[in-house]
Amino acid sequence: MKILVVDPDRARANDLQGLLAASGAEVSVASSGSFALTMLEWNKQDVIVSHARIDDMDGHELCGIVRSDPSTEGVRFVLIASAEQASPAETSAAGIDLVLPSSMTGSMMVPLVVQLVRHDLGGTPAHDPLPSALPAPAPVRAPRAVPPPAAVPPPPPAPAPVVVPKAAPAPPVPVPAAAASPPAPRAPGTNGGAGTLRLSDLDAVGAEGAVKTFQGSLGVMEMEELVQAISMGGKSGRLLLVLASGGGMIVFMSGRVVHAEFGAKSGEPAFEALVTTAHRERSGKFCFIPGDGRASSSAAATISKSTDQLLLSVATAMDEER
Repeated sequence: MKILVVDPDRARANDLQGLLAASGAEVSVASSGSFALTMLEWNKQDVIVSHARIDDMDGHELCGIVRSDPSTEGVRFVLIASAEQASPAETSAAGIDLVLPSSMTGSMMVPLVVQLVRHDLGGTPAHDPLPSALPAPAPVRAPRAVPPPAAVPPPPPAPAPVVVPKAAPAPPVPVPAAAASPPAPRAPGTNGGAGTLRLSDLDAVGAEGAVKTFQGSLGVMEMEELVQAISMGGKSGRLLLVLASGGGMIVFMSGRVVHAEFGAKSGEPAFEALVTTAHRERSGKFCFIPGDGRASSSAAATISKSTDQLLLSVATAMDEER
């Protein structure tokens, strides 16, 4: 795999170049946007990793130029930016695949970039720092013929209902206006609100005082890879997901999945539904909000399995559905 790092800070670029090269990538460095575009003409890279602030243009502008050129179709774009330099709506409009925070260490960035490229290439690069925890899928079995159901005799007629006279209802007790109070607002991402989560809502949750770490598209990164990356990084916080069929949330505590919500489901059923739905739709957006995972959810921990056990259960369930 070939990666192009765009960063005017040569020392910082060299550090990231060394970490990516150690994962088996062929890495080039450009100090400006125009130089990056020239290098793309010489040797088309698989992914561009660019800082939001570069000498002659910003990262969003560079991504727009890359997206408008048919010769660079399929090149993935990773933006390194602070929370103030990028929003989900802005990065989605620019066509950016993944946003990483400028405060994130290079050792944490590398697994995410490698997973992004590996997903596109369909292989495992040498010295992959984030090996897959999922087993090889079992062979697809032909469905067994199901015999027709035996004839069932019709049920006996139901007895006539007994009519019981209703008692007169008690008059309502008036409640003083001062005692009435509106319901407490739900925090974004809690059960009951997650099902209506939209892409525009990701900007709102980032404005609660939490710092967004990374965000991107599920169309270019599988849910399993995303969960593994957060788990291996030992992170705590909320992974918010926007799918065509609704929004969901996965809560992490020190790298462990402790809670999940999707529609009316919670716990392991919600986690399985989120992963299988993301696979079926092949689209969606995600945003990870760091913080205390216990404080990020209105419910207690509902998942006790390890990340590997959860992903293995989901892989088995999806294989049985085939």
